[in-house]
Amino acid sequence: MRHLVRTLVVALLLLPALVVPTGADEIEEGAAARKVEDLLRDDPGDDVRAVWLLATRLKQLDTAALPALHKAETDATPGRRLAIGRALVLLEDYIRGLEVLRSVAGNTDVPGALRAAALSVIGNEGEPEDADWIEERIDLELDPHTKLAMAKALWDLNRSSKMKGKEVMLDFLASTDPDLRALGALALGEIGAIGDARGVLNELKDEPTERGRSAQLLISLLQRQRVIENLEAAADRAAPAPEPSKPVEPMANSGWPLLDEIWNRLGEAYAFPDKVRDRRKLEDAAAAGLTKALDEHTTYMSPEAYGELMDSLDPSYGGIGAYVQNDPDNGQRFTISRPIYGGPVYNADLRAGDIVVMVEDTPTLGLTADECVKLLRGPAGTKVRISVVRPGWTEPREYTLTRARITIPTTAYDVLPGGIGFVQLQHFSEETADEVGRVLDDFQRDGVKGLIIDLRGNTGGYLRSAVDIASQFLPEGTTVVTETGRQGIWPERRHVSDGRGDKRPDLPVVVLVNQSTASAAEILAGALKDTGRAKLVGQMTYGKGTAQVPLPLASRPGETFTDQPRAVRRFEDRNRNQQWDEGEPFTIVMRENHEYDPAERFTDENGNGTYDRGEPFADDNGNGAWDPAEPFEDANGNGKWDPGGTVKMTVARYLTPSGFNPNGELKVVDGRIERVGGIAVDVGQRPDGDFDFWEIHEQRKLEGTPAVRDYVNKLYAEQPDRMEELARSDGNDPDAYPGFEAFYAGLDTKLDRDAVRWLVRFHTRRVVGNAHGRELVGDVVDDLQLQRALQVLAQELGVKLGDIDGLAFVPAMLETSDKKAAEAATR
Repeated sequence: MRHLVRTLVVALLLLPALVVPTGADEIEEGAAARKVEDLLRDDPGDDVRAVWLLATRLKQLDTAALPALHKAETDATPGRRLAIGRALVLLEDYIRGLEVLRSVAGNTDVPGALRAAALSVIGNEGEPEDADWIEERIDLELDPHTKLAMAKALWDLNRSSKMKGKEVMLDFLASTDPDLRALGALALGEIGAIGDARGVLNELKDEPTERGRSAQLLISLLQRQRVIENLEAAADRAAPAPEPSKPVEPMANSGWPLLDEIWNRLGEAYAFPDKVRDRRKLEDAAAAGLTKALDEHTTYMSPEAYGELMDSLDPSYGGIGAYVQNDPDNGQRFTISRPIYGGPVYNADLRAGDIVVMVEDTPTLGLTADECVKLLRGPAGTKVRISVVRPGWTEPREYTLTRARITIPTTAYDVLPGGIGFVQLQHFSEETADEVGRVLDDFQRDGVKGLIIDLRGNTGGYLRSAVDIASQFLPEGTTVVTETGRQGIWPERRHVSDGRGDKRPDLPVVVLVNQSTASAAEILAGALKDTGRAKLVGQMTYGKGTAQVPLPLASRPGETFTDQPRAVRRFEDRNRNQQWDEGEPFTIVMRENHEYDPAERFTDENGNGTYDRGEPFADDNGNGAWDPAEPFEDANGNGKWDPGGTVKMTVARYLTPSGFNPNGELKVVDGRIERVGGIAVDVGQRPDGDFDFWEIHEQRKLEGTPAVRDYVNKLYAEQPDRMEELARSDGNDPDAYPGFEAFYAGLDTKLDRDAVRWLVRFHTRRVVGNAHGRELVGDVVDDLQLQRALQVLAQELGVKLGDIDGLAFVPAMLETSDKKAAEAATR
C-alpha cells in the first residue's frame, strides 16, 4: 500500500521528466558545446518547471555534451547549475551530477525552491553517502521547505536513513505553525504514513488549493485501504465455525522411534489435545532442539521465526542503543557491555556493566541474549520499560527508554599522548576495511609512533573485512585465515593478504581483546599474533572458530517463485577483492541462482509505476540490464515474498596462520563455569573491578544531584581548552580541575577525592564528546587494560612509559594493580 501511495503521489504532484529521443550520437563535441551555450543563454531563475525543461533539453544532447556541461557548471547561476546537475545525472555521470546537486542543495544563499528540487533528485538518484551528507546538515537547516526536502530525500535514499527523515516530518506535524504542520502532513502522506497525518489532512482537504487537492487524494487512498480491510474482516466473520475436536492422528513410522512413541502417547492422553494437533509447531520445536544439541551456532528457524527476523531488520524498528551480552563475568546475566553514543541507553546515563534484569514484565534470567534483544526491539519512537541493577545498588531501578533507530558506528579513533594511534573497531561491516585504511592514512600524516587496535566487545561481522584489514599489516601472500570443512562438501579456502599496506611504515602494534572478542575479530587478532605482527593484551577471546551458512529447507518452503536465468558477469578477480573492477576480463553467462530475486530499484522518471527503457537503475548483478522481480505466488496476500524455514549450519572451521582453531566451549574450572578455547593473549590484564559497594552507592547518590554536572558545565563554559586537555588525561589528579578543592569541600558526600574525580572526569568526557559530536575513545586514565597496552607498546618502542608526556602517572597505577593481583593470588 505504501508503494501505491508513493507512486500515485509522485505521479500527480511532481512534474514528470520530459524525454525526447534525438540522434545524439551524430552530434560532435564542438557542436554540442555550442548547443549547451545556446541553451544556457536564458537563465531559468528559481522557476523549477523551467529548470527541469532546461535539464531535459541538455540531456538530449547526449554524452557529447559532457565536457561542455562540466565546464559550464563551475560559474553558472543556481538555476542553471541545478539544470546541469540534473542533466549530468540523466546522462549517467552520477558522481559529477550529484556533486553539482549537493552544491546547490547545501548553499543557503540559493532560493529554497531550487534547493528542495536538488534534494528531490538526490533522494531519487543518490547513494548512501548522500544520506550521510544530508544527516550532517538536516538538524542545522533553518529553511523549513529545504529541511522537509532533506527529510524526504533521507526517506528515499536508503533503509538506514528512513526513520531520521520520518522523525523530521513528525516534528513538522507537531508544529504550532499551521503551514508547517500542513507541510509535515503532506510529506508523511507521500511516504505512506497517512495514519500519522490523518487529522491534519482532514483539515486541509476542503481548501481550494493545491495542498487541499493533495490532501483529498491522500485521504481517498486511506479510505480505499479501510474498505479493503473491512471487506477482509467481514469475510473472516462469515467463515464457517471450526469443526469439533477430532482425535489426533497417530504418527506413522518416521524412522525416529522415540519421537514416534512420544507423539502417539501425547495424542492418546495429553490434557490439551488441540496443542498436540498442531503437528507443524511441534515439528519446528523438535527441529530446534535437534540443532541445539549439535553446537551453539547451528540453529533451525521456522518460516515464521525467519520472517520475524527479516522484519526486525526493517529500519523502522528501533532499539535501546547498546551492545549487550549474557556476560560470563556476571553469571551469564543479560548485561550492557557498551552503550552506543547518542542512543537511549547513553542518554539515560546507563553504563557498561549494568545488568538488565527485567524488560517490561519479563525477567531476563534464563533467556538467551537474542531472546532479550527481541524483547527490547520495537518500532522507533515507542517506549520500553527496563529494570536495571548496578553493583552497589540495594534494589533494581526502573528506566523507561524511547526506542530509536540506531546507526552503529564501525570505527572510532584518536591520537593518544605520546603520539600513539588508537583505533576502536566496533564490528566488521563491508565499509570497515576502507575506514581503517583512511584512519591509517590520517595516522601516517600525523606521524604516530605506534598503534593500538581495540577489538574488545567486537563480536565480528564480514570475514572479507577482517582479511582486508589484516592486509594493511601483513605482506602480500601471507595467510590470514584458512577455512576447512568436510571433504567434498566445503573445500579448503585460504584467505591471504593482498599487501595493500606494504608501503606503510612498519609501526609496532598492540591489539586489545577480551572475552567478547569473537568471530571475524578473533580472525584478525589471531592473524596478527601468529605472524608476529602484533602483541595481544587483555583476556582470552570468546572462541568462535566456526563458519555458518543458512540453508533453505524443501520441507518448509517459502512462497513458490520462478527461478529465472539471469545474465551475470563472470570475471577474473585479479586483485582478489571479490568484485569486478575496470580492466578485469569478464564474460556474461545466463544462470539460475536458486534464490528469489527482487526487482532492481530504478528511478521512475515518468511516474507510471513501472520501469521504462532508459530510466536509471541500480545494476545489482552488473549485467548492464534492468531485472524485474521474479514472479511468485503471494499465498498470504501480504504483497511480498515470504521465505521458508532455514537451518543455519556450521560448515567449516577457521584456522589461524599457525593452524590453531579458536573454538571455545564452556568448562568447569576451579568450581566456576568458564569459556575456554579462544585465542590466548601475550599479556594478560583483567579490567579494573576493584570497587566497594558503599562507594558506588555514594557515587550514585551524588549523581542524583546536579552538583557534578553543574561544576563540569561551568568549567567547560569558562575554560574549554583546559577541559579538552583534561578529557584526554587528567593525570589521575583531582587538583588538575580548577577549583576542585573548594568544589569537593562543598559536597555532602563520604566519597574520597579520587572517587569524585572519577565522576568529574566521566562527565567531562561526555561534555567534550558532545561538543565534538562523537564519543571520546581511548581513556588513558581509567582504562586499566589500555594502560597495560600502552606499557607493552612503550617496550616495543624502546621508551619508558613514565617519560611520555601525559602518561607519567600510568606506571604507578599499573604497579598498584599488579600488587593487588599478586595479593589476590596468594589468598
